[in-house]
Amino acid sequence: MDFETWVTEELAYLESIASEPAHDALVVDYVEALEKLNTYQQQFDLFGTDKFLMYLPSSFTPDSGLSVAASQSTKQAQVARHAVECCLQIQINIVEDLETRLDIAERWTPGNSDYWETLEYSRRWKFIRAVEDLEGLVVQRLFELSKANLSSTGYKLRRQISRAIIKRSGAIRTALDKYNKLTVMQNPRRPTLQYSEILSYAALGEFDILKHSRHDILTKPWSNTMHRQMGVKYFKISRAREEITRLNVETRRLHAWIDAEDSDIKHVATELELTNPPLVSEIWRLYHRQWRVNDVHRIRINRIYSLEGFTGCVPSDVTATDDSLDSVDEVSVEMIEDELEGDEAARFDLCIQQMSL
Repeated sequence: MDFETWVTEELAYLESIASEPAHDALVVDYVEALEKLNTYQQQFDLFGTDKFLMYLPSSFTPDSGLSVAASQSTKQAQVARHAVECCLQIQINIVEDLETRLDIAERWTPGNSDYWETLEYSRRWKFIRAVEDLEGLVVQRLFELSKANLSSTGYKLRRQISRAIIKRSGAIRTALDKYNKLTVMQNPRRPTLQYSEILSYAALGEFDILKHSRHDILTKPWSNTMHRQMGVKYFKISRAREEITRLNVETRRLHAWIDAEDSDIKHVATELELTNPPLVSEIWRLYHRQWRVNDVHRIRINRIYSLEGFTGCVPSDVTATDDSLDSVDEVSVEMIEDELEGDEAARFDLCIQQMSL
């Protein structure tokens, strides 16, 4: 099972249903433009060439010649012919522009197979877009629900996913209404769906409407629930191996840092021992306190070095650890906490004494 390829295919699928392919949209526009062109051409042909005008005696008045009704009828016919001629010319320009963009050398005719295929698609494309919009929203909701239920998902990420799910539910309701309006116009008629049905879906296999989309998602291996769970475990193991490599580096860095900190504080205290004894006394106090804190880290780092299967580099001066380190670790932490509480109490007493002066 190629999980890496499945992720790439899933990403390509989600991107493909985000919007209609540009070429498909242009072809649909081209066929619809041809249909309009044919309609305008038929309307223009009805006018034919200039016709003889026929007037009856009733079309004239004794005083003013041609009656107002006959004159208006003639003008209306001329205006209608001119309007159809303008629409026809505009539509011709639109068709020629689309042919240039699609690189079509010979204009499609009703006898062309591409013409009929695109015409049939153009009659269904609104329904297809409604299906794909609803499909994309439901698929995203299913993936967000599966992500929200993972034990490794943090609280903040869960809150963000929950807000996204609520927002997605409103979009699903709108897309579902649009889909149900178009189902009755299809031949054969497509099944209508209820909002409660979609919200109860827990896997892609339960979403039968996907069978009517162009992408045939149910045949994809990554849409299978068991395969998706296997993929999650696979990527967890892959990321865990990467994390182990990183932790090997970070463990050595922490070890080197605490050793350098103890060494630097001790070096400063030694240098100032003759010139500033009061400050040196405070520095030595800080050194012993910090050394005990760092010693807790050393015990834990040594325990990491002794783990079975540790793949990092172990320093040569590290000694083997035993079970007694657990009790030493706990005692050291308690001593440090007690000392910190004592320091806080001493500073508080000093502050009270200064305020009372």
